[in-house]
Amino acid sequence: GNKRAAGDGGSGPPEKKLSREEKTTTTLIEPIRLGGISSTEEMDLKVLQFKNKKLAERLGQRQACEDELRERIEKLEKRQATDDATLLIVNRYWAQLDETVEALLRHHESQGELSGGTEAPGTQEGPTRDETPLTEPGTSDLREPLPVQLRAPLSEPALAFVVALGASSSEEVELRLQGRMQFSKAAVSRVVEASDRLQRRVEELCQRVYSRGDSEPPGEVARARTRELGRENRRLQDLATQLQEKHHRISLEYSELQDKVTSAETKVLEMETTVEDLQWDIEKLRKREQKLNKHLAEALEQLNSGYYVSGSSSGFQGGQITLSMQKFEMLNAELEENQELANSRMAELEKLQAELQGAVRTNERLKVALRSLPEVVVRETGEYRMLQAQFSLLYNESLQVKTQLDEARGLLLATKNSHLRHIEHMESDELGL
Repeated sequence: GNKRAAGDGGSGPPEKKLSREEKTTTTLIEPIRLGGISSTEEMDLKVLQFKNKKLAERLGQRQACEDELRERIEKLEKRQATDDATLLIVNRYWAQLDETVEALLRHHESQGELSGGTEAPGTQEGPTRDETPLTEPGTSDLREPLPVQLRAPLSEPALAFVVALGASSSEEVELRLQGRMQFSKAAVSRVVEASDRLQRRVEELCQRVYSRGDSEPPGEVARARTRELGRENRRLQDLATQLQEKHHRISLEYSELQDKVTSAETKVLEMETTVEDLQWDIEKLRKREQKLNKHLAEALEQLNSGYYVSGSSSGFQGGQITLSMQKFEMLNAELEENQELANSRMAELEKLQAELQGAVRTNERLKVALRSLPEVVVRETGEYRMLQAQFSLLYNESLQVKTQLDEARGLLLATKNSHLRHIEHMESDELGL
């Protein structure tokens, strides 16, 4: 009598529970029937078994999540290592550029000191900005330790450099980079000024030679040869300027190819990240599908076994069967929806994988073209052959100009000696008279 009363009174709440389940997104399964229980110990045992089963399921889900998070952490660590290696490479080549610029400056300064003693007092230039030491307060801590940091790929200074970058804030890193950029710009401007000063010195020497040729009467042949040498010098300077322009254009093309390769690699990384996210979503959908399949199997098993609470009226059992069929249809519809969503995600993943493979092939093709560019493509171009012919012509002309310059120097020296001997003869004749 008590069981029948409890069954009649409990026929109402399942409808409210069904409406509550339809409102929420999570799928709630009918409470587990423990069956016939003879004692409280048996009830506690069944409750503990059910709790252990649920805990095992949650533990499996947690272990799967931990594995996925561990894989993501490893990928992020690899990406961080790649970024650190890129920073070290940029840092190393920047330091090499600074060292090369400093070596050029020291070479120009040593040449200026050597030639400063032989120049006339009127032609010596005053102290300029180039003679002052080039030091920037914001770049000394970045420039000086750089060559030592990057001699070994994974040495302690390199790791210290990476740690210092990680510990510094974005504002500090930006300030240091600005200071270092100003230092490099100032050094390059000093090199340009030194080259301009050297060119001005050559022009002054040419003017002095012209003026000396005009003041002394060495002969029309020497003056004509000197003018011809000046014209050859200007022509050689024009050829050198053209070669520098062509080299700059080839360097720009090489930089464009490198930028294309970098953009292709970035696109590949973005596609890999998108594929990882889609795989993550697919795994979640698969787990949800497995969970729904499990709940559906349990519901079908309960439906087939006919394990329901016994009641006095047959209408209550019919209501239970109708309710179970409604849940079954709802679970089946949700399962079909999840399967369609999984199929669409799988198609999208296959499309992205095809795009990723195409991008990888394009990246490899660009890499092969970039590697073969200095050896095959450049040598087969007409510009390279023209540059090679111009270089050989320029080299031969420089040898001819050097020979002519030596001959002109010898002729000037002979003319000067004959002039001095003529003056001595005139002085001796005057003394004899």
